[in-house]
Amino acid sequence: MRGRVESLAYGPHGVVRAGGKVYFVRQTAPGDEIEFEVREEHGSYAFAERTALLEPGETRRQPPCEYLPRCGGCPWQHVTYEAQILAKERAVGDLLRRVGGLGAAQVLPILRSPRELGYRRRLSLRVEGRRVGYFAGGSHELVPIAHCLLAAPGLDGAIPVAEEWVGSLATTVKRIEVAAAGTEDRFVLAAQAEGSFAPADDDATAVLLRRHPRLVGAALRGRGWRRSWGDAETRVSAGGDCLLSLAAGSFVQVNEEANRAMVAVVLDFARCAPADRVLDLYAGFGNLAFPLARIAAQVTAVERDPGAAAAGREHARSHGHERATFVSGDVAPFLEACGRRGDRYDVAVLDPPRSGAAEAARELLR
Repeated sequence: MRGRVESLAYGPHGVVRAGGKVYFVRQTAPGDEIEFEVREEHGSYAFAERTALLEPGETRRQPPCEYLPRCGGCPWQHVTYEAQILAKERAVGDLLRRVGGLGAAQVLPILRSPRELGYRRRLSLRVEGRRVGYFAGGSHELVPIAHCLLAAPGLDGAIPVAEEWVGSLATTVKRIEVAAAGTEDRFVLAAQAEGSFAPADDDATAVLLRRHPRLVGAALRGRGWRRSWGDAETRVSAGGDCLLSLAAGSFVQVNEEANRAMVAVVLDFARCAPADRVLDLYAGFGNLAFPLARIAAQVTAVERDPGAAAAGREHARSHGHERATFVSGDVAPFLEACGRRGDRYDVAVLDPPRSGAAEAARELLR
């Protein structure tokens, strides 16, 4: 078939409409004139593969990454950054209308990252056959990589060290994360294992740490167990000059500059008064709680991950943030208990996981 790509869909596909049907085609850009072949039918829509690029659209560019188009980590890198931003704005609006039923929702313009590349403070990589990389698009075929253009400069050279560690371990590893330690160009490794821990890996990891001075720590975890070596923590900003220590593998926002912009927007939207009591739900280690606590009278941060909540609690204690209180547990039961006690708050801030916050909505409204 032949057609012109209208837009980018949420995910790695371009959208082509022909004969009243929608075709989702990988490795396409808005404005492309293409030939394509249907691979997977779904009634009113189908997934297809581009077989020829007849005329490139104005938004198409040469991807800066050498691993494309095989690597599935960056499905839009062949599209200009401007077009990527517009596509993401449209995707948010479409989801709010189509899934959320919010036809009148206003989608504000995206605040862009100051850098398109070189911003990620951590990379989550796949492991297959002791090689490290990303899966190819739409498959489980590993594309081994030695570097990633998205990684912050401090992570240069870290991926080969991660692969060296995986190759030296007797324990089976399926995923590995490379993360900036938060000091100069140092980094840590955190791997997810299958099965039990092999005791010989203690010595193998110690050797690796001695061989690579930039590698300051490593952590390996499996079902019911965790081992760590060296300084297996990352340092992240908790606002101002304060750094908070987290165990390697903990969730942190990958883009520090964009995160600062996000925090500023949250503070502007929340418009807390000095006497306000604030709920920070799905709080993590306090990425939003600590900036909020500098303004409001009290911030109660609720976080399911006990490690993240403990890190926030320790940081609040050691840095004198008396107005920030961390609660370990699920959000919904916490809100139910608030309702029974008749607790009242002035502002609620939610930063839920991808699954959303539906379980909290009813009690929050009460």
